Amino acid sequence: EDTAGTFYEEIQRLPNGYFLVVERDSIKIVNYWKPPLKEGPRYRSIEEYGDAFRDILMKATADRIRDSDRIACTLSGGLDSSSVVAAVRQLSGGPAHANLATFAQVDPGGQDALAMIRSVVDQGGIDSHLIWPEDVTAESFDLPAFMRGSNEPFDVDQGWFAWITLQAARRRGVRTLFDGYDGDQMHPYSL
Repeated sequence: EDTAGTFYEEIQRLPNGYFLVVERDSIKIVNYWKPPLKEGPRYRSIEEYGDAFRDILMKATADRIRDSDRIACTLSGGLDSSSVVAAVRQLSGGPAHANLATFAQVDPGGQDALAMIRSVVDQGGIDSHLIWPEDVTAESFDLPAFMRGSNEPFDVDQGWFAWITLQAARRRGVRTLFDGYDGDQMHPYSL
């Protein structure tokens, strides 16, 4: 995987965990950190792995809730975002007491995802906001601001989806936004 390349000719980025040292007669790229690779715990059953994952998810989520006022989550209908929503809802007092909003971008042809989103929302404690394609207009999508915040000219790999969702959450006064984006990409490496 090319971690240094960019869209721009003759411009490279530093890979994660590196810094650049520029001196009068040299340039060095120095690795300052590598994640420790160690074997994880071994459990006796898939249920024990599930319990351990749930404990870690709940602790990580609890550590990131700074207040209970205007918390929101993105919700795609996938297992990753649905799990984050369930954790935040439980930590926020359960369906009867949660003050939780969700933001979901909806594809009219994606009926399976929409059904999953609705099943999560129907469990209660959620103020659901669906973002439909017709909601994204030139007025609501500030392309120049998006471009200033992007690493590449067109961050088409979900970047504009995130931008639109963040803007919708900001307009509704959200202070803390949880996102399960790409959590499913970690799964193969975690077992």
